[in-house]
Amino acid sequence: MPRIERLPPIKRPRIAPLNSAWFLSSIVGIIVSVGYVSKISLPWAAAFTVVFAAMFFAGLLSKSRAMPDDQRAPMPRRTK
Repeated sequence: MPRIERLPPIKRPRIAPLNSAWFLSSIVGIIVSVGYVSKISLPWAAAFTVVFAAMFFAGLLSKSRAMPDDQRAPMPRRTK
């Protein structure tokens, strides 16, 4: 019987979690694009909706793949 070799574990990439303002701006952007911009120009509304939907999904991915310690880590202070 042939011996089965194990593959090395795959390292997960470190992804910085996006904050809640990112989600809020994407949701508000989608609502404004669909509600107000669509009355002015439908192609612009579709373009804005795609951009804000991509922002929303990027936020979801960053929250689902980020480590819990990264989410609670304090922001580093700026030094001169």
